[in-house]
Amino acid sequence: MEDNKITDAIDTIRANWPPENRTMLIEALTLAIGALEKQMHKKPIMKDWSPAFCPSCGKELSELIGDGYYKHWTNRNICDCGQKLNWG
Repeated sequence: MEDNKITDAIDTIRANWPPENRTMLIEALTLAIGALEKQMHKKPIMKDWSPAFCPSCGKELSELIGDGYYKHWTNRNICDCGQKLNWG
């Protein structure tokens, strides 16, 4: 699914949010929004001389190869938490 369609779906859910007394529905919609947000590509968090991290769960996405250098796992398109990654 394209990122703009996911954003539209999230906006539609939020625009039609149920009353506060519908706790089970609110929990289900909150879970659905979280799952949809992970389907949107996000760039890993990267800083010089540091490993890359998942923007959602913080999992390290690199390995230390010596002398302070890290090899980023750029062939990995999805983190273990389900977050889609954009290394570009």
